[in-house]
Amino acid sequence: MRKKQKQVKVEKQAKEEKQEKKVDYVTVEELAKNLKVSMRTIQRIIHRKQLPAIRIGRQWRFRKEWVDEWLKNNTINLELEDMG
Repeated sequence: MRKKQKQVKVEKQAKEEKQEKKVDYVTVEELAKNLKVSMRTIQRIIHRKQLPAIRIGRQWRFRKEWVDEWLKNNTINLELEDMG
């Protein structure tokens, strides 16, 4: 009985580790829709190398972490700008 419990625990840990390593990607279309901009705007951003992207065949993909970091670095705090 103990052996089976240990095996189940090991399998559960392996499954959790696999899920942690899973990387989420978004497409140009998904990113454009989420940011409420045109797909052409996203393509310009790619062309200017402003946002890291991976090309798979003829399509581009973005890791969600890259998009989050890019948005964080390119967000302007209007309250701070009005003070200066």
